[in-house]
Amino acid sequence: MLRPQLRDEIYEKQKILLDGASWWACSFHECEILINTGDFSIEYSHFDNCKLFLGEKAATVAQIIKLFNPELNLLQNGGQV
Repeated sequence: MLRPQLRDEIYEKQKILLDGASWWACSFHECEILINTGDFSIEYSHFDNCKLFLGEKAATVAQIIKLFNPELNLLQNGGQV
């Protein structure tokens, strides 16, 4: 399946769903970054003062990551994982 390829885009104060796309050299400023499935690729991109929100499937992976690094502050549907 072909996914949208977003390149050299700048996003400001938006809700961005990363799933289903390829992101290359994009800049995100004060955005809410949403991940549900983790089906995306992202390279050479920059996040400035953004918040990360994880849907149910992504939160499961975040819980495993948190076992390796308990100090991480991860969000699930607006709440902490």
